[in-house]
Amino acid sequence: MPPQEPQLPPVPSPLTPPSLPPQELPQPPVPTPLTPPPTYQPAGTQPPVITAPAPTAYAPAAPAKKHIPTWLKVVGVIAGLFVVILVFAAVTAISATKAPQKVSDQFVNDVQSDNASGAFALTSDSFQKATDQQQLDNLIKQAGPALQGEEKVVGRAIHKTTGIPETAVLVYTVKTTNGTKYIKTELQKSGDVWQIVNFKSSSKSLDTTLE
Repeated sequence: MPPQEPQLPPVPSPLTPPSLPPQELPQPPVPTPLTPPPTYQPAGTQPPVITAPAPTAYAPAAPAKKHIPTWLKVVGVIAGLFVVILVFAAVTAISATKAPQKVSDQFVNDVQSDNASGAFALTSDSFQKATDQQQLDNLIKQAGPALQGEEKVVGRAIHKTTGIPETAVLVYTVKTTNGTKYIKTELQKSGDVWQIVNFKSSSKSLDTTLE
């Protein structure tokens, strides 16, 4: 008989742990929110009213004052005084020339209307000695037609000099068809009466200085 190989004992298979069914892990308990205990209001009383404080009103900050230099203040005061002086002088001149202007206005109207006799009656003795009525009539006939229009006083002045009668000067503009003309009258006071002592017309501007 052939020799027999020795038989090895069977190798046992590795043990497989038994499978267990899955188990859920226990969840921690959820804490229940605490409820404040109820408050009890005594009967017949009102619950307190809580009022929020009113917002504080803040006034806007005042703008900073601008500093005016001292020299500018001085200039302003001087300019103001100068204006006051001019206004006072103008008012004084108008008041002082009110009476002589009435005579001057009448003389200008007589010149424009070719009324030589009326104009001559308003002149002073010195004027009449230098220019008789016929000469004044000739002057009016020459100048009168060029002075037709509405006249307006644009200058006035009173001149007072020691030893000389008070003198008034009035300057007129006349709007004519040939442009603006100018008339200048000089009057002197004789007692309480103002009289024409000089008369001039021109196409150029005239001032209130004495001729």
